[in-house]
Amino acid sequence: MPHTAPADDPLLTPRQVADRLGVDLSTLRGWAGKGTGPERIFLGPQTVRYRSSALESWLDARAASSRRPVPDRMSGPGGGAP
Repeated sequence: MPHTAPADDPLLTPRQVADRLGVDLSTLRGWAGKGTGPERIFLGPQTVRYRSSALESWLDARAASSRRPVPDRMSGPGGGAP
């Protein structure tokens, strides 16, 4: 029995993903070539799709890795700690 994407996890075209991310299609293709972009699904030799959930997971991972700790304003030079 073939596996189909659930209705709440649609398959997106590369154009839809590029538009969602606000990047050029060539950027998305470059990420794919480097293996740094969202996970792709090949439906045929020239047909690529992305699961919506895979795109969201990729975005969450990128956001988590880009977070930096906020410096404690109460410590360090000029801080309010005695």
